[in-house]
Amino acid sequence: MSVSRPCSTRSAQPDRASLPYKGLLLDAAGTLLSPSESVVDVYTRYALKHGVTVESSQILSEFRSAYSQPWAKSALRYEGDGRPFWRRIVALSTGSDCPVMFESIYMYYTTAEAWTLTPGAVTALTQIRAAGLKIAVVSNFDTRLRPILKVLGAEHLFDAVVVSAEVGAEKPNPIIFEAACNQLRLLPEEVLHVGDDRRNDVWGARDAGIAALHFGLDIETFDDIATLLLTPQTSPRPAINANEPATAGSKPLEMLPPRLPHGPPHGSQRAAGTEPLVTMA
Repeated sequence: MSVSRPCSTRSAQPDRASLPYKGLLLDAAGTLLSPSESVVDVYTRYALKHGVTVESSQILSEFRSAYSQPWAKSALRYEGDGRPFWRRIVALSTGSDCPVMFESIYMYYTTAEAWTLTPGAVTALTQIRAAGLKIAVVSNFDTRLRPILKVLGAEHLFDAVVVSAEVGAEKPNPIIFEAACNQLRLLPEEVLHVGDDRRNDVWGARDAGIAALHFGLDIETFDDIATLLLTPQTSPRPAINANEPATAGSKPLEMLPPRLPHGPPHGSQRAAGTEPLVTMA
């Protein structure tokens, strides 16, 4: 008697020894997850709730200005739970230092309601782990990231969660990438990093000796990430110009970027005036 088998998006597990990498490092905000609402909507809603009158246009301009200013109290923006940093951002953005309003906004960003997982992420990461690869989140974030992943039901997808507030170093500092490799017990050349920020993710990872792709430009979906990592490698990855930054469509997926020992000057890849994806408090 024949027994039917459940369908699978991939016909069989590939031979792990033939795969191009043994692990995946993944950025959080802007890659794995994104705020479900704009910072303007969230701040405006809580400001009105607590009797603070402020124009939406003012919140946006003041938020952008505050977020771009150096954080004088520490070399890191996020230390521990990040409250001092975000308290300043909320106060400057709304024109109010109301402690109850701040705490309401801050706690909102610990809920599942505040975040959306990128479509296809759970399925792709499940397939990648099932093939025997290790996965770590590597993020410039405060200590709320772990509980956020838990309430989103995504905590189980990762072998390690590496947070700048705990490591004491923020991307693009190679230290945070090295910490991720150490936690996965893999060498830099054995992992691929994917993130949405050219300065922090692509150039930072390459400076640590890790191949990196810009999410949304070099690679567009989580299914693409899974396909790349789970496709057996039939020949060595070709070397490409170490000083050539990745750009959309510049290289086929199999031509993964090597380390950039002398990469372009660090500077944000985001267009001038655009809102940073870490729009939270």
